[in-house]
Amino acid sequence: MLSCDKIDPSQRRKIIVFGGEGFLGSHLVELLAELGHKVTVFSHSPPGSNKNLQHFEGRYHRFSGDFADADAVAAALKGQEIAFNFILSSTPVSSWEEPLRTIETDLLQSVRFFELCAKGGVRKIVFASSGGALYGPQTEPADEGTVPRPFNPHGIAKLCAEHFLRYYREKYGIAADSYRIGNAYGPRQPINRTQGVIGAWIGRIIAGQTLDVYGDETTKRDYVNAKDVAQLMTHSLRDLDAFRHLQSRHRLRTRRFWSCWRSSRRW
Repeated sequence: MLSCDKIDPSQRRKIIVFGGEGFLGSHLVELLAELGHKVTVFSHSPPGSNKNLQHFEGRYHRFSGDFADADAVAAALKGQEIAFNFILSSTPVSSWEEPLRTIETDLLQSVRFFELCAKGGVRKIVFASSGGALYGPQTEPADEGTVPRPFNPHGIAKLCAEHFLRYYREKYGIAADSYRIGNAYGPRQPINRTQGVIGAWIGRIIAGQTLDVYGDETTKRDYVNAKDVAQLMTHSLRDLDAFRHLQSRHRLRTRRFWSCWRSSRRW
């Protein structure tokens, strides 16, 4: 894992993390607070109901609200310098069946979030995009220079949101970063969802269910640890402008990954 030193007090920032009690967001909140920043978490969950940061209570501020409520979001943004957003309503699986819902929730709410940040005095927006905004029918690994060719509504909406983020950057001069996060895994990953193959497999193993392995020997995926994602996203605290694509250096064939993982466990 990556590590970093505590910041100089003069570099302490006021940061709000929307979705900061979730799988990825909670790792970032921990790291930002440990570095010495003043961190606020925006969450719709009742206080004390989320276990991801129970061990970290008192180290961050908490703002309860509904992301769909523009007034609540605007109130939470007051006085903040940097705003991270991990909140999403759809997944690649759900958006495939309900593309209109993905537009009506994830895309529209993301654009409104950018608008509220730009008009609310926030200095920088950091948007958790998706590797799905880039991936399409391809045979070679993708990087920042690859032409985006998303075919899943989830990735299409994320890519569209990135373009709107560029619009707000140009119109208002607000700094903005977008991170195209690949298949993240690690502690706190939900095991009862269809998104995230490692968490999904663990959940099925615990439940004694059959595992679904999609694709054939040619199917490859990127995997990146959640703690590494959090570490890399701290670059946004010093960089003024960047679009980043987070993945590992090497891609794994899905069935090869499954075989390696299975051989390391007792059955």
